[in-house]
Amino acid sequence: MKKIFVLLLLLIAVSCSIDNDTVDYTVEFLPVERVIVPESVTPGETYTFTLYYHKPTTCYYVGGTNNVNSLYYYPEENERTIAIQATVLQAGSCQAIDAAAQEMLTFNFQCPLQYDVTEYVFKFYKGEDAASNTTFLEMTVPVVQ
Repeated sequence: MKKIFVLLLLLIAVSCSIDNDTVDYTVEFLPVERVIVPESVTPGETYTFTLYYHKPTTCYYVGGTNNVNSLYYYPEENERTIAIQATVLQAGSCQAIDAAAQEMLTFNFQCPLQYDVTEYVFKFYKGEDAASNTTFLEMTVPVVQ
């Protein structure tokens, strides 16, 4: 469990730079504001999860083929830790985006056909609290036959 938090903190702090004077960027996690999950899952079935988030400026980019590059997804036993990854361009021309403007991202979860758990706990990155602790929106989804 601790390694998840450490990994998340490291990923938040990581910044990348391309050897090109015109394109500099960092990678950040965006807090999940709301999520729609299924009431239950059945082994062998695939379910769509919907995440709502807010990009603070026009310099934040969330995208990729089938949202694969937009999600940090860490499976561990019956827990799944999920965060929205954004590429942040380091440009001086960023415009603020209205805080009420939510965006949506979906991903599919396939419940394994062979399973030995009665529920999955999905932990969605919410940000940091006042004490700089990573916080999560936790949703428990039962596995039914």
